[in-house]
Amino acid sequence: MIHTLLGALAPRMGLSWRETARGWQRPTAAPDAPRAPLTLDLEIRVPDLSALLDPASPVRDRLVACGRVDLPGLAAAAPILAGTVELALTEDGQLRYRLDFLGADGRMLCLEASRDWALAAPLHGLRRLTGEIIDRGSGVPVATCTATGRAADLLATLRSLRLQRGTPSVLG
Repeated sequence: MIHTLLGALAPRMGLSWRETARGWQRPTAAPDAPRAPLTLDLEIRVPDLSALLDPASPVRDRLVACGRVDLPGLAAAAPILAGTVELALTEDGQLRYRLDFLGADGRMLCLEASRDWALAAPLHGLRRLTGEIIDRGSGVPVATCTATGRAADLLATLRSLRLQRGTPSVLG
């Protein structure tokens, strides 16, 4: 009902926001190695809010992610070639990220990570992102990673929210 009303009033109304997370990554082949920094500078897009709210939509839980991944030793400010964020908040309480990018050595890599979400403490779990960086060619994990959003990052994310017609972008 809401998705039908929204579709009638604002066809192709979209939403976007910017998200930054900083943390660390460690090679899986050397679990005792020192941690290396990790920075994610992302833009998350909901191209069509009516599709997001429509339970029958095949793209209902999929958001588009673009931006850059900075993983010294693996990829320096690499652009995300394909990225999605899956909203699985009702099924298992997670936001699942899948970010494909080209590594410094030419390998196609994928950061597969998630944020946990709970109604009792919604912001607590959303601050922490954990996952793996996987070599897409072999399917073998090359690093583990953890990133945490700070309060200042959350405020910047809230300020970056944009509601627009068509496919919105805050990156320009």
